[in-house]
Order: sequence, then C-alpha cells, then structure tokens
Amino acid sequence: MGLFGKQKKQDDGEYFRASSGVLLSKAVCARCGVDLHMIDKESVVTVDGKQYCDVCGAYLIKKASAPAEPAAAPAVPRPETPAPAAPDAGAETMSDEEILNETFFGVSPVSGSRNNDICNRFIARGIGEYANGSFDARSLEELSFDEFCHVYSTVGWFVNNVAPGLKAEGIAYKRFLRTSLLARLSTFPVYTITAAVTALPYILPEGSMLLYTDRKIAEAQIAAAGMDWLCLCEIAPAAFKSRFCEFLCTGTALVKINGKTAVKLRDVCRPGPMSTFGNLCVGSCTRMVDFQQNRASMISKAKKEGRELTEEENRLLNRQSWGVSQSLLKDKLLVPVQTDNGALKAISIPTVFFPDGRKVMGLFTDQWAINGYFGKNVPCACFPCLVRDGYAQLKDDPACSGILINPGREEYLLTKEMLAQLFTE
Repeated sequence: MGLFGKQKKQDDGEYFRASSGVLLSKAVCARCGVDLHMIDKESVVTVDGKQYCDVCGAYLIKKASAPAEPAAAPAVPRPETPAPAAPDAGAETMSDEEILNETFFGVSPVSGSRNNDICNRFIARGIGEYANGSFDARSLEELSFDEFCHVYSTVGWFVNNVAPGLKAEGIAYKRFLRTSLLARLSTFPVYTITAAVTALPYILPEGSMLLYTDRKIAEAQIAAAGMDWLCLCEIAPAAFKSRFCEFLCTGTALVKINGKTAVKLRDVCRPGPMSTFGNLCVGSCTRMVDFQQNRASMISKAKKEGRELTEEENRLLNRQSWGVSQSLLKDKLLVPVQTDNGALKAISIPTVFFPDGRKVMGLFTDQWAINGYFGKNVPCACFPCLVRDGYAQLKDDPACSGILINPGREEYLLTKEMLAQLFTE
C-alpha cells in the first residue's frame, strides 16, 4: 500500500467537461469563500474525498446549482502564478452596506466624557467635514487604536439610527476611515498566534489568522486554547509589511483583528502585484500548513489521552500528505545560487541535519523561506522538477534520508520511501 496509503484517482466527470476543461458545476473556495477560479481538470487533486484547487490551494466545495450550458461557460485560463486573489487586487471591495455596518473592536472600552468628546468631533462633525473636503486627516492621530475602532464602528450606528439622510456621506467617510484604521496596525507592535510546527500564523478552519493589539490578551488566548504547539509572535512596525506579505504568499487570506472582525489580509498590508514577489508556491504552502497543523493537533490530542494515533487518524494524514507531495511535484522550487556579474555560477543545495543525526536535502518554495533559514538575503534561482532531480541524486546515498521543504518554516519532509512511492505509481 505504501506510506501514503492507497490513493483515490480523481473523478473527471463531476466538476469538469473533459474535452474543454471548462467548469460545469459552480464551486466555492472553502478558504476564501470566493466563487471558484475556473481551472483545468488536471489542476485538481482529490485527498480523502475532498478536491483541492491548485490555483489557491484550498478545498473546493460543490454548490447546489444547475450545470452551466457550454456556451454560457467561458473558458478561463489558469494563472501562471497561483494566488489567492487577482495579481493587482489591493483595495477592499466591500459593498456599501458591508462598510456601513462593519465594526472593529479594541481591547479597552471607551466611555464617559472621552466618549462624548470623540463622538462629537469625529462622527457627526467628521461626516460633514469629510463631505465638504475640510476634514483634517492628521486629527486622527490623537485617537488611540481602541478609540479609532470605537469611532469607526459608531459611524454606522449614527447613520442608521440618527442621520439616515447622511447615508452616502457616512459610507464615503467610513471607507476613508477604514483605510486609515488598518494602516494604523503597522505603527505599533502587534501579536499573532503562531503555529510552532510551521513558524507561520495559526490558521483557523475558515482560513483566518489571529492578530491582536494587546500582548496579554494574545497570551490568554493561547493559554485557553490548550494546544502546546501554539506560541506568541510579536511583529514590530519595521517588519510588518514584509511579514504580512509572506503570510499572504503562503496562503493566508483573512486576518481576524483581536479575534473578532475578519478582514482581507490584502487590506491590511496593501501588497503590490504577486508577480513582484518572485517564485511562489501558494497552493503547496497552504497544504503544508494545513497538514502540519492537523498533524500537530492529532498528536497533541492523542498525547493528552495517553494513546497513539488511531488507524483513521493515520489514514487521514497519509491522504493529506499525498496531496501535499503531489502539489510540490508541480512546483518550481528555489535553491541558493552563486553568481558572477549576474550570471549563474553554481547551485548550492543545503544539507540539513536533524538532532538524531539524519541528514536531508533542503529545498525552498519562496524567498522568505530561504532568507529565514539563512538569516540573511540569499541569491537564489527557481527550477522545475527539483524534487525529482533531488531524489535521483540522493536515492543511492545511504547517508541522506530525503528532502526537507522549507527548513526552519513548514519543514515538510519527503522521505526516501515517500519519494520512491511518488515516482513509481
């Protein structure tokens, strides 16, 4: 049966017309909730009965809708670079009603005379001044983050209950405030709940990471979770944009601010086009994160119950591991290189040693992973078929145990036995 267990072949008929690759039944991305990007049927991998989309790396959920007629279903080519959103998508795309009713939560309540002062100044007056062009954006600097959240949230209540005639002006004002409020997050230290097994944010089932503006509250959430593989990560202002762009390019779509309001990660860090980030493997990184979190959760639960993993748990992990491995085979991966006046001189594939003495070959999915491992900016180049080429190089080397993807981050291990099964089935 092999290390992955017996794998299911994909059903070509349920989602796609085999002759054209055009989607027949609408589906949504389980991670971001967006209607499916249409993709070739070869771009779907079935793992434990769930179909993965290689465009964004998330599960596909079939919608209950009638199949589209061939003429009404335009063929959409698969993007060259997998991404959770269109390459140039940066601004929020919320509807007027969503903006008006959105609320943000700080960690300290605003009350008393201070509440009256800031509401008088930044709500009724603020809407009017913004509408006539006299609002001074610098005045927002006197608000704490908690007070800013309070003002932003109360604008919607004010328009809906006190001044419905100012709805259009209130919505325009809230759009402006939203951009300023989210930009404020990069001006002071913030805290994420991080999965030690990936060195990336812990991802909730719907695809959200958790971001807190208060260290003690973040620590309390970790303690309440009772999972020994969660830890706290502080992000300083100087590192904010780089870290959040890394989170975006490894598959995180949403940020839950103070554990409550979910916003698009793109609205928080305002990245440039995905093409500016170099080689990316968004789908594979998403799968590695999901696999490592599921594995850590199962092991932690089994440890608390004083038992080994059950056959069913191992089967689920084997199936998921198969999907990760199949995804990586399709990716171009990165390796460090030596250059001479911009020309490639040599490839330097690192050897990684485990505490028990095993050694493995290290390969990387993106520049953040490679820089994080070496602790500095490292020249690198991407090549196709590196997993296959690496296996050909190490399979007869008794001292090398396999290939480690992103050492120091997701650390997904492809053992020799796994590689042999991948390349013989």
